[in-house]
Amino acid sequence: MISMKLYRYIPAQDREDEKKLYDGMLANLQNARLRFVHPASFNDPLEAIIPYRFVEHGKIVEPKLDELKDVVAKLFTNEDLTSPRAERILEGLPLGIALENALMLSMSKAKNSQLMWAHYADNHKGICLEFDFPDNFLDRVRWSEQVKYHMEQFDLSSAFGEVKYGNSRPTLTFVDGIAQGNYNIMDALLSKPECWKYEKECRILLWYPCGGKCAFAAGIDTKECYFEYPKEWLTGITFGMRLSNAHCQEIADCVRKAGYTNVIWEKEKLINDKFEIASEQINI
Repeated sequence: MISMKLYRYIPAQDREDEKKLYDGMLANLQNARLRFVHPASFNDPLEAIIPYRFVEHGKIVEPKLDELKDVVAKLFTNEDLTSPRAERILEGLPLGIALENALMLSMSKAKNSQLMWAHYADNHKGICLEFDFPDNFLDRVRWSEQVKYHMEQFDLSSAFGEVKYGNSRPTLTFVDGIAQGNYNIMDALLSKPECWKYEKECRILLWYPCGGKCAFAAGIDTKECYFEYPKEWLTGITFGMRLSNAHCQEIADCVRKAGYTNVIWEKEKLINDKFEIASEQINI
């Protein structure tokens, strides 16, 4: 069976009290859950936005933002224009069309990445989960009841793909107000600027068909959007170099109590005389 190593860098400590571990992190480990989030919560404002180009009378023209804002305002007849959904759409308006049909779960192919530890694992105070996913793993996970219901009733689908990095991406062109061709939504969901290449990101997606009955508006609660994985898929946990020994032990005790059996424990470390990060196996 072909398998694939993927990594997830996450915070471990409570944001308001670093003496405590984050309850959500512990609960997700105990229940073998991976949760999806809305792209509006990501740190890049270009996420999940279809870039557009306007052509009038054969010439490329700048977007008429005032006119576009008037169109957008009509979407919010019964909704405050300062709502998270409206703010998300208006923020992306100069750039393109903000998608509302997808949630994302980000993984990485990069092990021992300094930038990933700094940006996503609370400045080396978090942990890195190592997974060994088999082929067609999305057919073998256990979806939450909410996700299953929407798959059955509203054509919600799952997908997996590697992010493509570049300095440009496919654009939806409007010629004299009419959209040209069929835009591939995956180009917007699986594309990022070249500067993010260090992430070596792969994404698991939940997405509705465009024009369907349901959507994921920015600001919605996604806590019930998750899947549960077989515990043997979690094959390693690396502790950040700044995570206290007491917290490392507490996490290890939690994982063992939850019934994981394949986990190898490692601790992040610096390599002497080099600006490099490594990890070493530990007994805990």
